Amino acid sequence: MHEVQAEATIASNGLNFKIAYSPLNHICLQFNGQYTYSSQYTKPQYHEYIEGAIGSYFIPNERLLLEMYLGYGSGDSNFGDAGGLSVNRLTSAKGHYQKEYLQFNIGTPISKKRALFGGCVRIGNVSYTYESANLSNLTGHTYNHFTVEPYLFLRTNAKRKLGFTMNAGLTLMDGIDETIRTNVLNLGIGLNYTLGRNPEK
Repeated sequence: MHEVQAEATIASNGLNFKIAYSPLNHICLQFNGQYTYSSQYTKPQYHEYIEGAIGSYFIPNERLLLEMYLGYGSGDSNFGDAGGLSVNRLTSAKGHYQKEYLQFNIGTPISKKRALFGGCVRIGNVSYTYESANLSNLTGHTYNHFTVEPYLFLRTNAKRKLGFTMNAGLTLMDGIDETIRTNVLNLGIGLNYTLGRNPEK
Protein backbone atom coordinates (compact mmCIF):
# COMPACT_ATOMS: atom_id res chain seq x y z
CA MET A 1 0.00 0.00 0.00
CA HIS A 2 0.96 3.70 -0.20
CA GLU A 3 2.39 3.19 -3.67
CA VAL A 4 2.44 6.06 -6.16
CA GLN A 5 3.00 5.61 -9.90
CA ALA A 6 3.44 8.49 -12.34
CA GLU A 7 3.58 8.13 -16.12
CA ALA A 8 4.01 10.55 -19.02
CA THR A 9 3.89 9.60 -22.71
CA ILE A 10 4.14 11.27 -26.09
CA ALA A 11 1.55 9.66 -28.32
CA SER A 12 -0.11 10.02 -31.69
CA ASN A 13 -3.11 11.49 -29.85
CA GLY A 14 -1.02 14.08 -27.96
CA LEU A 15 0.60 14.34 -24.54
CA ASN A 16 -0.71 11.95 -21.90
CA PHE A 17 -0.07 11.68 -18.18
CA LYS A 18 -1.26 9.37 -15.42
CA ILE A 19 -0.92 9.32 -11.65
CA ALA A 20 -2.04 6.25 -9.69
CA TYR A 21 -2.13 6.01 -5.90
CA SER A 22 -2.80 2.95 -3.76
CA PRO A 23 -3.75 4.08 -0.21
CA LEU A 24 -4.71 0.55 0.87
CA ASN A 25 -4.08 -2.96 -0.39
CA HIS A 26 -6.37 -3.74 -3.36
CA ILE A 27 -7.60 -0.12 -3.64
CA CYS A 28 -6.31 2.29 -6.29
CA LEU A 29 -7.08 5.86 -7.33
CA GLN A 30 -6.19 7.19 -10.79
CA PHE A 31 -5.91 10.67 -12.29
CA ASN A 32 -5.31 10.91 -16.05
CA GLY A 33 -5.04 13.71 -18.57
CA GLN A 34 -4.50 14.37 -22.26
CA TYR A 35 -3.57 17.47 -24.26
CA THR A 36 -3.32 17.96 -28.03
CA TYR A 37 -2.73 21.18 -29.95
CA SER A 38 -2.01 21.81 -33.61
CA SER A 39 -1.62 25.11 -35.46
CA GLN A 40 -0.78 23.65 -38.87
CA TYR A 41 -4.36 24.07 -40.10
CA THR A 42 -6.30 27.22 -41.02
CA LYS A 43 -7.80 27.21 -37.53
CA PRO A 44 -5.91 25.84 -34.48
CA GLN A 45 -7.15 22.46 -33.28
CA TYR A 46 -6.98 21.23 -29.71
CA HIS A 47 -8.19 18.58 -27.29
CA GLU A 48 -8.02 18.85 -23.48
CA TYR A 49 -9.21 16.06 -21.21
CA ILE A 50 -8.95 15.07 -17.54
CA GLU A 51 -10.44 12.11 -15.67
CA GLY A 52 -10.48 10.38 -12.32
CA ALA A 53 -11.16 6.76 -11.40
CA ILE A 54 -11.36 4.42 -8.44
CA GLY A 55 -10.69 0.72 -8.68
CA SER A 56 -9.25 -2.45 -7.27
CA TYR A 57 -6.39 -4.77 -8.15
CA PHE A 58 -5.74 -8.44 -7.44
CA ILE A 59 -2.60 -10.57 -7.74
CA PRO A 60 -3.82 -14.20 -7.84
CA ASN A 61 -0.27 -15.45 -8.42
CA GLU A 62 3.20 -14.22 -9.37
CA ARG A 63 2.35 -14.25 -13.07
CA LEU A 64 -0.97 -12.43 -13.08
CA LEU A 65 -2.22 -8.92 -12.21
CA LEU A 66 -5.91 -8.00 -12.55
CA GLU A 67 -7.38 -4.50 -12.27
CA MET A 68 -10.82 -2.92 -12.62
CA TYR A 69 -11.74 0.79 -12.55
CA LEU A 70 -14.83 2.97 -12.64
CA GLY A 71 -14.13 6.48 -13.92
CA TYR A 72 -15.48 9.86 -14.99
CA GLY A 73 -13.87 12.48 -17.24
CA SER A 74 -14.48 15.84 -18.86
CA GLY A 75 -12.97 17.46 -21.95
CA ASP A 76 -13.05 20.22 -24.56
CA SER A 77 -12.20 19.93 -28.25
CA ASN A 78 -12.02 21.91 -31.46
CA PHE A 79 -11.39 19.88 -34.60
CA GLY A 80 -11.71 20.05 -38.35
CA ASP A 81 -11.06 18.07 -41.51
CA ALA A 82 -8.57 20.41 -43.22
CA GLY A 83 -7.84 18.02 -46.07
CA GLY A 84 -11.46 17.43 -46.98
CA LEU A 85 -10.94 13.67 -46.79
CA SER A 86 -13.78 12.86 -44.40
CA VAL A 87 -16.69 10.80 -45.70
CA ASN A 88 -18.88 12.25 -42.94
CA ARG A 89 -21.01 15.36 -43.30
CA LEU A 90 -19.56 16.72 -40.05
CA THR A 91 -16.15 18.19 -40.93
CA SER A 92 -15.59 20.74 -38.15
CA ALA A 93 -16.92 21.24 -34.63
CA LYS A 94 -16.18 22.76 -31.26
CA GLY A 95 -17.65 21.50 -28.00
CA HIS A 96 -17.27 19.90 -24.60
CA TYR A 97 -18.11 16.47 -23.25
CA GLN A 98 -18.39 14.16 -20.25
CA LYS A 99 -17.33 10.54 -20.22
CA GLU A 100 -18.23 7.63 -17.93
CA TYR A 101 -16.35 4.36 -18.32
CA LEU A 102 -15.40 0.94 -16.98
CA GLN A 103 -11.83 -0.25 -17.47
CA PHE A 104 -10.45 -3.79 -17.15
CA ASN A 105 -6.69 -4.52 -17.10
CA ILE A 106 -4.74 -7.77 -17.17
CA GLY A 107 -0.97 -8.01 -16.98
CA THR A 108 1.86 -10.46 -16.47
CA PRO A 109 5.47 -9.86 -15.34
CA ILE A 110 8.17 -10.78 -17.88
CA SER A 111 11.96 -10.75 -18.07
CA LYS A 112 12.45 -11.76 -14.42
CA LYS A 113 9.84 -9.21 -13.27
CA ARG A 114 11.75 -6.29 -14.81
CA ALA A 115 8.78 -5.55 -17.07
CA LEU A 116 5.00 -5.82 -17.13
CA PHE A 117 3.16 -6.71 -20.33
CA GLY A 118 -0.59 -6.61 -20.60
CA GLY A 119 -3.76 -5.29 -22.10
CA CYS A 120 -6.79 -3.29 -21.12
CA VAL A 121 -10.20 -2.42 -22.50
CA ARG A 122 -12.40 0.55 -21.72
CA ILE A 123 -16.15 0.57 -22.28
CA GLY A 124 -17.89 3.89 -21.86
CA ASN A 125 -20.30 6.60 -22.92
CA VAL A 126 -19.37 10.06 -24.20
CA SER A 127 -21.97 12.85 -23.96
CA TYR A 128 -20.80 15.53 -26.42
CA THR A 129 -22.35 19.02 -26.53
CA TYR A 130 -21.77 20.94 -29.75
CA GLU A 131 -21.00 24.63 -29.22
CA SER A 132 -20.52 25.16 -32.97
CA ALA A 133 -20.29 22.98 -36.09
CA ASN A 134 -20.43 23.15 -39.87
CA LEU A 135 -23.86 21.51 -39.48
CA SER A 136 -25.93 24.20 -37.75
CA ASN A 137 -28.59 21.75 -36.53
CA LEU A 138 -26.05 20.21 -34.11
CA THR A 139 -25.22 23.47 -32.32
CA GLY A 140 -26.47 23.55 -28.74
CA HIS A 141 -27.43 19.88 -28.69
CA THR A 142 -25.90 16.93 -26.80
CA TYR A 143 -25.43 13.45 -28.28
CA ASN A 144 -24.39 10.21 -26.58
CA HIS A 145 -21.74 7.97 -28.11
CA PHE A 146 -20.82 4.41 -27.10
CA THR A 147 -17.03 3.94 -26.93
CA VAL A 148 -14.64 0.97 -26.79
CA GLU A 149 -10.89 1.42 -26.28
CA PRO A 150 -8.69 -1.73 -26.38
CA TYR A 151 -4.99 -1.26 -25.57
CA LEU A 152 -1.75 -3.21 -25.20
CA PHE A 153 1.02 -1.90 -22.94
CA LEU A 154 4.58 -2.66 -21.86
CA ARG A 155 6.15 -1.10 -18.76
CA THR A 156 9.82 -1.70 -17.99
CA ASN A 157 11.90 -0.92 -14.91
CA ALA A 158 15.15 0.43 -16.31
CA LYS A 159 16.55 1.65 -12.99
CA ARG A 160 14.68 0.61 -9.88
CA LYS A 161 11.91 3.22 -9.71
CA LEU A 162 12.30 4.67 -13.22
CA GLY A 163 11.24 2.84 -16.36
CA PHE A 164 9.95 3.08 -19.92
CA THR A 165 6.34 2.79 -21.09
CA MET A 166 5.04 1.80 -24.52
CA ASN A 167 1.43 1.36 -25.58
CA ALA A 168 -0.71 0.81 -28.66
CA GLY A 169 -4.47 0.77 -29.00
CA LEU A 170 -7.65 1.90 -30.69
CA THR A 171 -10.28 4.50 -29.90
CA LEU A 172 -13.62 3.37 -31.34
CA MET A 173 -16.66 5.63 -30.98
CA ASP A 174 -19.98 5.11 -32.71
CA GLY A 175 -22.02 7.82 -34.40
CA ILE A 176 -23.94 8.76 -37.50
CA ASP A 177 -22.75 10.95 -40.36
CA GLU A 178 -24.00 14.05 -38.58
CA THR A 179 -22.13 13.44 -35.31
CA ILE A 180 -18.61 12.67 -34.19
CA ARG A 181 -17.43 9.17 -35.08
CA THR A 182 -13.88 7.97 -34.60
CA ASN A 183 -11.77 4.93 -35.37
CA VAL A 184 -8.24 5.95 -34.38
CA LEU A 185 -5.00 4.03 -33.86
CA ASN A 186 -2.99 5.45 -30.94
CA LEU A 187 0.72 4.76 -30.34
CA GLY A 188 2.77 6.13 -27.44
CA ILE A 189 6.11 5.96 -25.65
CA GLY A 190 7.23 7.58 -22.40
CA LEU A 191 8.56 7.22 -18.87
CA ASN A 192 7.12 5.91 -15.62
CA TYR A 193 8.20 6.40 -12.01
CA THR A 194 7.17 4.37 -8.96
CA LEU A 195 7.43 5.54 -5.36
CA GLY A 196 6.63 3.23 -2.46
CA ARG A 197 6.51 -0.51 -2.06
CA ASN A 198 4.87 -2.92 -4.47
CA PRO A 199 1.27 -3.90 -3.73
CA GLU A 200 0.81 -7.03 -1.67
CA LYS A 201 -1.60 -9.85 -2.35
